[in-house]
Amino acid sequence: MKRVFCIFIYVVFGILKGVSAEMTDTLNHYGLQTVEIRGKRLRSQLREIEGTSIISMSLMDEMPHILGNADPLHYAQLLPGVQTNSEYDAGLHIQGCDNSHNYVSLGGAPIYNAAHLLGFFSIFNAGHFTEMSLQKSPVSASFPNRLGGRVDMLTPTWLAAEDSLWMVGVHGELSVGPMSSQGTLRLPIGKRSLLLLSARAAYLNLLYSKWLEVDGDEVKYDFSDYNLSYITQLDDANVLKIEGYWGYDKMKIGQASHGLQGKLKWNNTMAALHWYSRSKHGENERRKNWQMEQMVYYSRYANRLNLNEYSFQVGMRSFIFDLGYKGNFSCGRWRMGAEVVRHQLLPQDIGISGNLANYQTDTQHQQSMEASAYLQYCQPLGENLLMELGARVSGYHCQKSFYRVMPHLKFNYDLSQSAKLNLNLGIRNQYLFQTGFSSAGLPTEFWFAANQNHRPQYACHAALQGEFWFAEKEYRLSVETYYKWLMNQIENNSNMCDILFSSYSFDGSLLHGKGYNYGLNLLLEKRRGKLTGWLSGSLGRAMRKFDGEQYQGWYPAGHERIYELNAVATYRINRRVSLGSTYVLASGTPYTKVNYAYLMSGNLVTEYGPHNGDRVKPYMRLDLSVSYDFATKGKVRSGINFSLYNVTMHGNDLFYRIKVYDNHVRYNGFKFLMPIMPSINYYCKF
Repeated sequence: MKRVFCIFIYVVFGILKGVSAEMTDTLNHYGLQTVEIRGKRLRSQLREIEGTSIISMSLMDEMPHILGNADPLHYAQLLPGVQTNSEYDAGLHIQGCDNSHNYVSLGGAPIYNAAHLLGFFSIFNAGHFTEMSLQKSPVSASFPNRLGGRVDMLTPTWLAAEDSLWMVGVHGELSVGPMSSQGTLRLPIGKRSLLLLSARAAYLNLLYSKWLEVDGDEVKYDFSDYNLSYITQLDDANVLKIEGYWGYDKMKIGQASHGLQGKLKWNNTMAALHWYSRSKHGENERRKNWQMEQMVYYSRYANRLNLNEYSFQVGMRSFIFDLGYKGNFSCGRWRMGAEVVRHQLLPQDIGISGNLANYQTDTQHQQSMEASAYLQYCQPLGENLLMELGARVSGYHCQKSFYRVMPHLKFNYDLSQSAKLNLNLGIRNQYLFQTGFSSAGLPTEFWFAANQNHRPQYACHAALQGEFWFAEKEYRLSVETYYKWLMNQIENNSNMCDILFSSYSFDGSLLHGKGYNYGLNLLLEKRRGKLTGWLSGSLGRAMRKFDGEQYQGWYPAGHERIYELNAVATYRINRRVSLGSTYVLASGTPYTKVNYAYLMSGNLVTEYGPHNGDRVKPYMRLDLSVSYDFATKGKVRSGINFSLYNVTMHGNDLFYRIKVYDNHVRYNGFKFLMPIMPSINYYCKF
């Protein structure tokens, strides 16, 4: 959209007096005619800052909605190097790493399960946040103790400065969809404080209880999310922020004719207190500017599964909660920080009664301490070359103590004003594991701590990225290649049937090994004009090798997609109408094929083929949306968004499964419940 800026400048020079006639300027005045400057507005909602992708939450307004929700994590998967998930995969896989390798946080405080049921959308209400930060790999020594990437949801901080627009009156937004409704209120309190309140609640059971079925099984499902942020700027140099989140999922599924009923519950709780401080400007210009951030936080995730049948009952639960502190300080070229966190975990507590094996686990609670400190220094090596050298030191204890030093080296080279390169090298450790029977965000997944039996994970990584701008920065091209070598990896080789029909042990179900990831990512972005968006492509492998005679050789990781093509586009027709679309084409994920399965004396007997030796068919999906704004009344903007999920009705095989019907065993592919899913929602912003 073109805008015309008019600049009127009129300069009057007085006649200089008190000087010699030879030096007297005879020019009495000078005037400029009207100057007209034309240009296209930058409409891109995606920024790249030193290896960090920043996605503005305003992008969600024009994108296709899933059951009325436009989810930040869902659209993060359309960036190169971030794998697109199928409908029943709640994980986030970045540069070939497992979901548990990522650090997902809200303002820096960890969230241990960020997905609602089936991974359709996350627990993050986009209206509550301003931006989402995504780092695909460790970009500095301050990066947390994780092998993969980092996703952080951000709220305003310095209210009296760059975020001053937040302080002009009461603002808010409301969205009503077919599955849930959500709203956000932004309430200024005085001149230097802001309160943000958000809520989202589902009403599936209220409206659709008669039609909710999965393969003939009755389903009831409910979820809610609640956010609170309170920011107060004490003065120009100090800010206090309180953030909190609580959300839950509840699900019931059962077959009344067989007396089978399952109940699933899981929830997240997070609370954090932040203190931001910085040097006061203007007191001493020679003094270097400094910044400091400190935070104490509490985070808890818990889940529970109960399965009841006429002849047996199964119960399974787990939890993890953290109590921690983080501090960061930067001054000039130096940056340093520390983190201390206490983990308390219950990995997998299983109880079985009835006509089965009366199997009972004696799962022990785990307590661990993790402490880290880092130091980082930036050194220019020339006019266009900058070196960043750092190290992170960590100590960890759970039954046994582990100490690690993690070096990090980074080079930034500016080829020109429109081209730059950066090289990232380093080593990372991780002291927490996550595993389970699926990746759909169900209570069968659990966290556990590294100890003498499961040594901490570590990875060596290298990444080279180039960024190039064209046509006065209207187009951006990003090219990235990476390699990661992973040690002390685990994978779960069991399923729910092993608990019900055969002997099962927690340690015996885990495969130990190593792996490597490598790949190439490309992104071409159009940043100005009515049509904006990006086209991205990824090629890569995520290979694993596990101990044991039956797992000889290298296998693809269960989430691996060898190739992937993504397209994201928004088109602004006029002030009221806009279009949005996304397209995904990706290779199928690996799975372990069942050669045969049958029932013998009430027990299920199976034989599997090579581990991850087969793949499901390639995944393809096209989503479209149109947003229409009603006539604006004052500061109130409202409208409707109509979206279609999987417009081409492509039948994607999501996974293969075993299911027992009336003493008959079936094994076949499983597709999403609906071949196409329409959605309409009403939105209002004020």
